[in-house]
Amino acid sequence: MLGTLVKDYAHAAPFMPFVIEMTDGRRFPIRHPDFISVSPRGGSLVVYGPEDNGIDGGTHLSGLLVASVRPLIERQSSGAHPGSQLGR
Repeated sequence: MLGTLVKDYAHAAPFMPFVIEMTDGRRFPIRHPDFISVSPRGGSLVVYGPEDNGIDGGTHLSGLLVASVRPLIERQSSGAHPGSQLGR
């Protein structure tokens, strides 16, 4: 069950953002460990994020329906390239 892998990612030190993909294609980016709760055996997950609209209930997920868990790689949003120098 991949729910236990989610627990490993959530408790990693140092924490690294990751994404959970469900079998139905939904994706849940986890950018901070405060935004996920995992049951002791990984069978139940609660993910908190912007889609909750300020409601503390979160999104409840089954660990059995997790299709993949992988590091979250975000693209740079600015036009600057890594290593470019400002002010030139």
